[in-house]
Amino acid sequence: MLAADDGTNRDYSIMRGLRIPVLHAAPPDQDGRQIGGPDSEGVRLPEPGEGWCGWVTVRDAGDGVRVEFIRRDEFDAEKMRLSFAV
Repeated sequence: MLAADDGTNRDYSIMRGLRIPVLHAAPPDQDGRQIGGPDSEGVRLPEPGEGWCGWVTVRDAGDGVRVEFIRRDEFDAEKMRLSFAV
């Protein structure tokens, strides 16, 4: 499965307020099943015969870190995107 959550549904702190993004990028061209959730950007399971993968890019500019998650299908078409800075 491919899924992304911007932290809206993930608060792992005792005091509440520590929202942690979750980026679930499956291996290329593998069957999947749904686990966890809910996810702010949704969950995507492959159709039979469909190929896709998820890419996570981390850029450290020194004064901040930018994270980008992109899901693409076998034709390199973008199907999901989530970006955030920390």
